[in-house]
Amino acid sequence: MLRPEAWLLAVVALAAGGRTASAQFIPGRIYAGDPCSHDEPLPRFDRIWELDPFTGNVRLFVEMPYCAGLSSLAATPDGLRLRAAFNSRDLLLEFDSAGNYTVALDAADGFTGAWGRNGMAYNDAGDLFIKWGPILRFPLVRQR
Repeated sequence: MLRPEAWLLAVVALAAGGRTASAQFIPGRIYAGDPCSHDEPLPRFDRIWELDPFTGNVRLFVEMPYCAGLSSLAATPDGLRLRAAFNSRDLLLEFDSAGNYTVALDAADGFTGAWGRNGMAYNDAGDLFIKWGPILRFPLVRQR
């Protein structure tokens, strides 16, 4: 269950995009990051929770198999995928509605550093901005 003291990294309502595929995000659902804490007993995991504001139901959307330093969440500009930054692994992962992920950026792309909580945003052109001391810009990040 979502820990009351957990950081709420993002309130992200994802769109279904009008598609008829069987696995889609449900419009209006909220996704919240629950980064691992070194105060937790081993093993420690980063988690992303899905909250239904209409029913109050909360379910585990994804649990990483390790403590990766979940630091930011944001929906893709089209609202069809969820991106999560993990600072201790230098990764930006992109999740589909079933919780499957691909690597969007990693250290080879210059995606390194310890980002602040919920430090991810996009501009109108789709460029990704991450707060890491200075604000870093990654031009329109597309799925690999």
